[in-house]
Amino acid sequence: MNRLIMALAAAMCCGLQAFPQDGKAKLLIDTLFFSEKPVEMDRRTYSMSILRNAGGETMLFIPSLELGKDSRRYAIPKEQVPGADEWLELSRKSGKRVMTATANKPLNIKEGDSIGSFSVTDWDGNVWTDRNTLGKPLVLNFWYTGCDPCIREMPELSTWTDICPDVNYLAVTWERAADARKIVESRHFRFVQVTDEMGLFRKFNVGPMPLTVVVDKDGIIRKIVEGSSRQKRDMLLECIRQLAGSPE
Repeated sequence: MNRLIMALAAAMCCGLQAFPQDGKAKLLIDTLFFSEKPVEMDRRTYSMSILRNAGGETMLFIPSLELGKDSRRYAIPKEQVPGADEWLELSRKSGKRVMTATANKPLNIKEGDSIGSFSVTDWDGNVWTDRNTLGKPLVLNFWYTGCDPCIREMPELSTWTDICPDVNYLAVTWERAADARKIVESRHFRFVQVTDEMGLFRKFNVGPMPLTVVVDKDGIIRKIVEGSSRQKRDMLLECIRQLAGSPE
């Protein structure tokens, strides 16, 4: 029953969590086009509407959301967006806000907190705790088999183990090993796998996934990222590099 509840909750939270990763513009914020959600959309409440052009294509439009300099770097240049002028004109005429996105449930952790006590067992029977992971940075990646963004990012996350090898990498799911193994093996996911694990999900009050938590050598949480995008993965890797002392 707990696994069923987790699956339903994760599906409901997914919402706008990720667009298909084909590089096409799917989101218009003010006058900027994006193929993936900027980080400012996380844990915010905002109004949005769906634009539809003459060809029947759709674009999600958010009329007002303050974006930082880093997020703006990930915008798609107008010149690379087919029909950009039409989309911008539609956005100027759009007065109907058909949806309101609400903030997700709060996590039980925040950046700057100690990770606190935990103990989990991986596929090889090794026990990982808050004590024996000290001395190296720790990365926790929460995922489940029905999460497309989780699955898509696995090969790239695996490259982190080469870029920053002196780090503990744990992938955590509530699902059974038998259900997770096929995906893990087909995606060549090289994080240490922890399955059938509900304790960490409850401890952190995990909602949208993937959720990635970066912990420093002293057990202090330095970065928490919900969802997956080019911007978010870049942020995570930069944080891991800094904590591990790995060169660019």
